[in-house]
Amino acid sequence: WAGLFSPELERVQLVHPVIRLFSDGNSVKAEGLEGFGGGGSSSFPTLPEILIEDGLIFLDTPAGLLEATVGMTGKLPYSGDVSLEIKPARLEQDGAVLDLREASANLSLTGIILNGDDALDIAQLDFSGSEASDLVIDAKLSSTITPKIDARITADRVTYQNYSLDGVSGEGQLELKSISPDEDDPLLSLLKSLTLSLTADQALWGDRSARGVELEGTAERNSSGAVSSTIAMRAQQVSAPEGNAANPSLTLHATSSTDLETIETDGEVALPSAQVNRDAISPLLAGLSLPSPFTAHERALKAAILSASDGFQTGMGFNVIRAPDEALKVTLDKAVSLSSESGLTISASPEGDLPLLFWSSAKKAHACKPISAIVWALIAKALTSTVAWPSSRQS
Repeated sequence: WAGLFSPELERVQLVHPVIRLFSDGNSVKAEGLEGFGGGGSSSFPTLPEILIEDGLIFLDTPAGLLEATVGMTGKLPYSGDVSLEIKPARLEQDGAVLDLREASANLSLTGIILNGDDALDIAQLDFSGSEASDLVIDAKLSSTITPKIDARITADRVTYQNYSLDGVSGEGQLELKSISPDEDDPLLSLLKSLTLSLTADQALWGDRSARGVELEGTAERNSSGAVSSTIAMRAQQVSAPEGNAANPSLTLHATSSTDLETIETDGEVALPSAQVNRDAISPLLAGLSLPSPFTAHERALKAAILSASDGFQTGMGFNVIRAPDEALKVTLDKAVSLSSESGLTISASPEGDLPLLFWSSAKKAHACKPISAIVWALIAKALTSTVAWPSSRQS
């Protein structure tokens, strides 16, 4: 009878087990488990089937007590199902607050395939300058060749320092190319693709605000390892002490090198309807002074600019390059146009290899169309209905 005197443990069943954990904020200790796993060999090549029914876990922290129920069945590391549910609790310590309505997780392992879902419902969170109210997160993990995480989030308000979002709703999907991160860049090294969308009734930062905020983004790593991404942001209204804009938008298209060290971004800004407060533009005009023969032109120029600031539309394209061994480079290399309700129209286009503006933080250098040409074009507007930027390339 082979194996008669070599018994094997095939199944362990625990009914209503209780585990008590203690945390001082830096480490977690267990009560009553010190004898388990002690002595003998540390290897355990074949684990028995484990069944846990109606288990209880108590975690005693300086902020309060957390209680959770746990269940498990399976034979690790080959297969298993685990469920965990944390009961409602309110934890408070040194001004930090966590008011938890619900937290649960369910995981299922079959070979190398891991699937699961979790839910988190927080009534109030206040921790280190971050606050959230009515925060709900639902996530689902599906694993085939590459793991995918789908998530949805809603919140009444989310605040970080001087930034806040009200009426937040978002969803996204993250696909990982690996579950083993690189030490040099643990976050980006895992990314295969990412899609996300986010809306907010209102965004506040300092004395600025935006209503009807929308954000959409995608990112994908190609076969060579480079990452390309697109971000589009829109708002119904943006207000600031300097002025306001209706339906502004910003679009960014970024590509990276294979080592992710160099990133090039092409962007477009559109302001279909904008206004600059005269109190904000007046100090700028105060520094504009023309010689005495052109005093009348100066007054006409300032009047034209003030009138245009009451309502105009504009847009521009730009290019930004960031490299580790070079500085940040900003180039305005596309046509720019501005038209106002008062009739002022300005347009500018690059000439050959000369951009409208080039700036580099390393060389502290810039190049652009002659400022004098711009000023004289605006002076011309004081006498005519249209301004066209001169084509002069003189320095």
